[in-house]
Amino acid sequence: MKNICIILLLLIVFSALNAQEYYYYKPEIKIGSEAYFNPLSMSLNGGFDILRNGAHNKKLTYQHYYNGQKLLFRGLARPFKYIEDEGWSHFLSQEFPNVDLKGEKLNFMPNLPIHTIGEGMRFVKVSEWYDYHGYPYPKTLGLLTSVSYQLFNEVLEQGGTPRVRTDPIADVWFYNNLGFILFSFDSVNEFFTETLVINDWSLQPMYNPFNDNVENAGEQYVGKYSFNNEYALFCYWGMDFLAGMSKKLDDDRAFSIGAGRVVNKIETQYIDGHYKPKVSTIDYALGFFYDYQNSLLVSNHFSLNKDVVKMKTNIYPGLYDFKGIRPGLYSKISYEKGEFTEFVLGFSVDGFPFGLAAGESHSFN
Repeated sequence: MKNICIILLLLIVFSALNAQEYYYYKPEIKIGSEAYFNPLSMSLNGGFDILRNGAHNKKLTYQHYYNGQKLLFRGLARPFKYIEDEGWSHFLSQEFPNVDLKGEKLNFMPNLPIHTIGEGMRFVKVSEWYDYHGYPYPKTLGLLTSVSYQLFNEVLEQGGTPRVRTDPIADVWFYNNLGFILFSFDSVNEFFTETLVINDWSLQPMYNPFNDNVENAGEQYVGKYSFNNEYALFCYWGMDFLAGMSKKLDDDRAFSIGAGRVVNKIETQYIDGHYKPKVSTIDYALGFFYDYQNSLLVSNHFSLNKDVVKMKTNIYPGLYDFKGIRPGLYSKISYEKGEFTEFVLGFSVDGFPFGLAAGESHSFN
């Protein structure tokens, strides 16, 4: 724990070097994902992100909070001990880039795009949110907010497993901190706002009080690389990895389409003294997106395998305005083996960090 405190203090001091220009937070945009963004919605999307993985139970009261935090902090406090117990070669092959494309050695693939680029950008964006709203020490608050939800998500991912996992050691100590440091440099932020334009297109977190499920919580990111005034290469990543094209409809609005894969289930198994991820369900995916000045208004996402077809739709607050109330909408439909097996409908309201949902939904999906 001593090591954790020292590194956090160093990062907080480093984060005090604050540039005044807003790179990612756009307070003038009052609709879509940009208007929905705040520290609470960001924390809910990030903190509960792992529950989108079908190997994890989505029930809020089911989570192994005590065991998860106990083993997580045990591993983070003595990282080298647990890496040595597992074996350095196994740890490095799991968590850092390699050319072996076997399923059990692909754990490294989301680390740079999600934990470094995505989390680094969100750290800057929430710091800008705090600054705009007049909070003192905005980057310190941004750092604490980011670290808090990242650790909470790792607690849920650790769950009820009986042994310390080394995956969070790489995520927390290396990739997340690398993102904080890199995105503290103006040159990095300028690249990701002028050349490869990225933003936070995370979901609208929902709670279903009828079955205790957390629905539609998750981090998603967008990147666009324009090669002329009308078209751009498009990438959408998180639990979903889609690539395609984006077309400007006018000066403000754009329509994007992407195809790729979505990781619907990763199970971690303890075999021969090692935790090994078993990727059991990677589905094909197709997504359609409509945005206003890079603030997501509507997303429609399909995923399918040989047994199941799923459709998820997010309409963000601001697309419609009813007497000053700007609602958001979420729906999920699953069709499996000739019948509809899931139907969830959820509503959110602009300015509130989560919405309420109802309907039939699997606790594992």
